Amino acid sequence: MEAENQIDTIADYKPPEVLRTDFTKNRIGVDKEGAIVHYLPLGKADVKGRFSKLYYHTVNRY
Repeated sequence: MEAENQIDTIADYKPPEVLRTDFTKNRIGVDKEGAIVHYLPLGKADVKGRFSKLYYHTVNRY
């Protein structure tokens, strides 16, 4: 039976090309509770257009 979250294969995950090139994220530190804070430089990017090409679970996993 395959694990629901596929923990055994998490290191093998390769995000789609559009996520790797258009949505680079930069870790800038941690918040007061120790959670990682990311900076997403979206600027004038066509976010709606890019996300319309992807499934929600793909973006959420990334």
